[in-house]
Amino acid sequence: MVPIEIQQITGRHTMKDQDVLLRLKSLSNPQYKDGMAKFGINTDHALGVSLYVLRPLAKEIGKDHDLAKELWTSGLHEARILASMLAEPDKVTEGLMEAWSTILPHGISMTKSVVISLMEHDLPIIKLLSGVSETKNL
Repeated sequence: MVPIEIQQITGRHTMKDQDVLLRLKSLSNPQYKDGMAKFGINTDHALGVSLYVLRPLAKEIGKDHDLAKELWTSGLHEARILASMLAEPDKVTEGLMEAWSTILPHGISMTKSVVISLMEHDLPIIKLLSGVSETKNL
């Protein structure tokens, strides 16, 4: 499969979103991406950015709910994990969690990252995961 290119994504995002996506691209590591594949992570839409790199980036950016929602729509593995870290707790609704959960059956790393990031919210996490445990990827 042809890997997703940042240029294909950036046309539909605001400048701030583009900046974050380009930053993620600059932080990519082909060796890390190869390692992700060895652990069963679908790397078709991944750049190869470690969680240990994403966490400080999320802290640097700070909570930004609108940015989180836009990053999620990019489809990039790392952008979605980053989005779960940037979402503002008081703005995360059950509807948003349900929308984001549609991607969760596609990989355990994504599921873990999103659930851990969103566990601080007083929302029914069990409902979010109700269909995930039945997938073959888990």
